[in-house]
Amino acid sequence: MEENRAQAYLQLIHTLLNCPNGEEAQILQDNLELLDWGFVEVCKKVAAQLAETGKEKSRRSSRGVRLQGIVIN
Repeated sequence: MEENRAQAYLQLIHTLLNCPNGEEAQILQDNLELLDWGFVEVCKKVAAQLAETGKEKSRRSSRGVRLQGIVIN
């Protein structure tokens, strides 16, 4: 995976995890060029890391899992 694209995926995930509730759809709409299988794979990895470390608030972890559902569906 291209390093710049991987960084863009991580930035988008960070934005989604930290945005106010209800803004996720608009953020995804604004970043359609990044929504591909590479993004899905990075989402899975990030969600697994969040679950494994247990350092993130449960709200963020659940939003990460919800993010996977949005992208996969």
